[in-house]
Amino acid sequence: MPRLSLQLCCLLLIATCVLSGCLFKGKEQQTDIDWSKKDSLSYQMFILDTTDASCQAKQDMCPRIRLEYPVFNTTDKKLDSFLQANILPQLLLYPDSNFNKISDYIHHFFSSYRQFQEDIQYGGPSAGWEREKIVRVAGKKGLLFSLEHYEYMYEGGAHPNSYTSFHTYHLNNLSEVRIEDYLPLQDTGLLRIGEAYFRSANHVKPNETLEDVGYFIFGDSEDFEDSKDYGKFRFNDNFAITADGIRFFYNTYEIGPYVVGAPEFTLPYKVIEPFLKKPLP
Repeated sequence: MPRLSLQLCCLLLIATCVLSGCLFKGKEQQTDIDWSKKDSLSYQMFILDTTDASCQAKQDMCPRIRLEYPVFNTTDKKLDSFLQANILPQLLLYPDSNFNKISDYIHHFFSSYRQFQEDIQYGGPSAGWEREKIVRVAGKKGLLFSLEHYEYMYEGGAHPNSYTSFHTYHLNNLSEVRIEDYLPLQDTGLLRIGEAYFRSANHVKPNETLEDVGYFIFGDSEDFEDSKDYGKFRFNDNFAITADGIRFFYNTYEIGPYVVGAPEFTLPYKVIEPFLKKPLP
């Protein structure tokens, strides 16, 4: 997918949008950059926050959508194109639909809301839908670089839902990497260390079991409660490379009920070094 420039983004959408400042400023005049020696990439954030004007003329609460993502402008245009190709398709994902343009995605969202209103003949302040899709730079170390994809949605019901996924890339190979490429997640010693950091980050007391506080009680099947792994710590593959270490994130309902939220923790690099299958690039 071709890199979407800031100018094209602005032409696609006539809406309220704000272009924020540049983060991770690098030596942009340099033609050959060794990304393994600097933990930064040059980019700008594109932010669009808008609602349906036709709805606002009729009621107070209307559908709102917010899109936010980095547009890279490093001197390595091949790298920029690769990263952008792994961002925009995620932003355009929508249930049972496939879009090529942001404007089509927003139009469909507003149209779906209007159809919903007509079908149930219901309006008013509590009827507004909300959707946020945000891609952030999660971190970089050496040649590994992570993006965070966050999605928030409310389309009726008892509460909104959100989901966060991380994607980590090798900047030389221009490929996505798996955590299993570097760490043996089933290693008993690493599991023991991981549980200790999980407990500390999520305030689980030494005399409490993970099961007692609602963690690691959900699984992939209905009879997970009878599994030998019930209530036992486990790693997942939702990870990010950060300045401090490898960050693991569990989404709502992944390992426990809604009330326990979305727990996370970070393993420092000095802790995982003895377990690495190969050095981090």
